[in-house]
Amino acid sequence: MPSFIFREKPIISVPTVRRKAIEYGIKRGNKVLPEEEKIPHWYPYLLRHSAATMTELEIGLDESQALLAHKTANMTRRYSKAQLKIREKLARNRQNPFDTEGGETVEKK
Repeated sequence: MPSFIFREKPIISVPTVRRKAIEYGIKRGNKVLPEEEKIPHWYPYLLRHSAATMTELEIGLDESQALLAHKTANMTRRYSKAQLKIREKLARNRQNPFDTEGGETVEKK
């Protein structure tokens, strides 16, 4: 039998091929881009993380969990950065505790 029918190495999986194609494209693109426009490391699961964050912020944790087909809410929380975004928003809009008028916010410079 021809040697190509029985491979010693396993065939590369589709996710691996996608990841390698993305890495190759970014590497090639970064060769011609100026330093300030170079594309940072990126991988397909960033899309899933973004979807988890957006859905949790927009429609809530339970709905986000169902949409992403997670068995537990803890898994959805691992993917989502919603809590971090909420804390950042609260920190930016925090009232100045020393403000006697109570209406002004602390501005970050």
